[in-house]
Amino acid sequence: MYNLEESGQFLDFLEENQINLLSEQTQTIEYLHGLITAPLNINHCSISDLEELGFLSTLEIQSFTQYRKKYGPFISIYELQSIPGISMEKILLLSNFITVKDISAQPFTEIWKQSQGFALARSTAYMPIREGYKSISGNPPKYKGSPNSLLFRFRKYIPGQFSLGFTVEKDEGEPLNPKDKLGFDSHKFHLYRDNMKGFLKTIVIGDYRVNLGQGLTQYHGFGLTKSSNPILIKRTGKVLQPFSGTSEFNFFRGIAFQINPIPKIKIWGFGHALKRDATLREDEDRGSYFSAIQTSGYHRTENEINKKNAIRETIAGTKILWSSEQWDIGFNSMFSFYNRPYLPEKRIDNFWRPTGKKFTLHSIDFSGNIKTLHIFGEIATQNFGIPAFSLSILHGISRKLDLALLIRSFPESHYPQYSNAFSSRTSPTNEHGIYLGMNYHLSVLSELSLYLDTWKSNWPTFQRTGPAIDQDLLVRWNYKKKRNYKFYIHFKHKIRNDNTLNNNDISYTTSKNHQSNLRANFEKIINQKWRFVTRIEWTRFLLGNGTLENGYTSSQDIHFKSLESPWFYSLRFCYFSTDSYESRIYSYEPDVLYSFSIPFYYFKGMRSVLKVGRKWKNGLRLELRTGWTYLTNQDVVGSGNNTINGSFSQQLKVQAMYKF
Repeated sequence: MYNLEESGQFLDFLEENQINLLSEQTQTIEYLHGLITAPLNINHCSISDLEELGFLSTLEIQSFTQYRKKYGPFISIYELQSIPGISMEKILLLSNFITVKDISAQPFTEIWKQSQGFALARSTAYMPIREGYKSISGNPPKYKGSPNSLLFRFRKYIPGQFSLGFTVEKDEGEPLNPKDKLGFDSHKFHLYRDNMKGFLKTIVIGDYRVNLGQGLTQYHGFGLTKSSNPILIKRTGKVLQPFSGTSEFNFFRGIAFQINPIPKIKIWGFGHALKRDATLREDEDRGSYFSAIQTSGYHRTENEINKKNAIRETIAGTKILWSSEQWDIGFNSMFSFYNRPYLPEKRIDNFWRPTGKKFTLHSIDFSGNIKTLHIFGEIATQNFGIPAFSLSILHGISRKLDLALLIRSFPESHYPQYSNAFSSRTSPTNEHGIYLGMNYHLSVLSELSLYLDTWKSNWPTFQRTGPAIDQDLLVRWNYKKKRNYKFYIHFKHKIRNDNTLNNNDISYTTSKNHQSNLRANFEKIINQKWRFVTRIEWTRFLLGNGTLENGYTSSQDIHFKSLESPWFYSLRFCYFSTDSYESRIYSYEPDVLYSFSIPFYYFKGMRSVLKVGRKWKNGLRLELRTGWTYLTNQDVVGSGNNTINGSFSQQLKVQAMYKF
């Protein structure tokens, strides 16, 4: 059976600008959990159903659909072994979530019986107490609330058909206010129905996500950029999805729907209205305006609380999709309105950024096949300005070799609020580049992967005062011996042009920074119960002024999980040593179900993580996770309001979950 608790490990390979999307990955895990109870029918599933699984590449899905079209319905899931281009490992993984049994003719009451749901409570606290919770010189603490976070979730769902859920939450440091949203700082709700018969196919009320094209205009979903699998470059999320995550920003609230008026035509519509956190400013020349939308969701200090619900955002949009046997072409439009004008800070990197109360976005996205080539992309314009575009080609040259090519051009004036395109920046703006990716299957057991990404920024950015060319390179070798052990080694190199302070301490010069990472990872499985993971990683950071920094980590993970035992454990020991924050190293850590942790290690010290859990047959599941950090060469941990006096810090997380 697929180990869902381990499914977040690929997040080790995220770029730093993607880590803020981490909470979105929980919905993928929940979707897979639901498919164990109500599996996907591979004779009727759509391409988007397969894409939502998250682990099949576009070329593998293309091989699947071509085989099904040529040979008709599958008689058994084991027939998948006959499909070229899909490995036995992927077939074994896929078999956990699929069926050939037809349940489409069953009434909804019968399908409802196959659904699953859960109620979840989680709390997190940090020790020792941080500076933000202390009263200093008679002044009240900076943080207005208690040092622990609280989260309560409920969800009842059938993957691809129905979902009902709500979430209430308060972050650490936020006060509980009984007069505001039942005492919690954040609350969410959704009611979702999909795959309905008739004219209306999908409807969602409450909180939801919208994914359009390749993310140049609007994309709430989780999208990989330059991951350990260089072929995964396509944005594949369903257009409408219920939102069940914990983000306080990356979702819409209102109503959305899908209709199929005529064959080959699908239409989506969505409306959203919600108050957003923002930085308000006022001056004689500009009047009252907001200079930035705050996305952290924190309301702990007086300053953060003053930014809460500062502006009102209203958005309406639509997508029209035309489909044929070979091609899909979509037409997307979005209209955004704010009750105050948006005027960013007066900096040179903000010179081209769109301003005002009203914004429009229009795009055309496409996806199709020309013989063995899979081609997809999008062209978009904001406020009818200079178009941005992305064009990609995937090609399975042979059973051994897969190639990916992506060309992109994002002008400085293109800056959508909710975009998530394949880009080296958090938003597809001021970037013109070309990406090449490759997977080469050396044998049944080993694979070589690499990518090279080169892009140019014509206009200054926040980090530098002039144009520059940057690069990313990855070379990775994987070796797997069935279920016995896995090994990989990879090398990453980044070239970034950033400002370097000149000797006069006044002016800056743009210079190249070089960062290299080398990682070796070995995983051994014993008796399908014990899993041991050993990792060593080095980083080398050469600044443009000639300063050289180095970093090193070594870690050992031990995991236990058995079908015969209700208990499961995870343990990590890690030693790290880096010269400064600049040479920090990120690493995925074991966490409780539906929660993810990728901390960064810097300075010199040790890190330990322990997770203990137990499951009962009645559906109850309890988990406790704690992590200790000890810095051997520092007198304080953290900075600002999160400063801890001393060299030791601890996190404690407790979660209770009832599955039904």
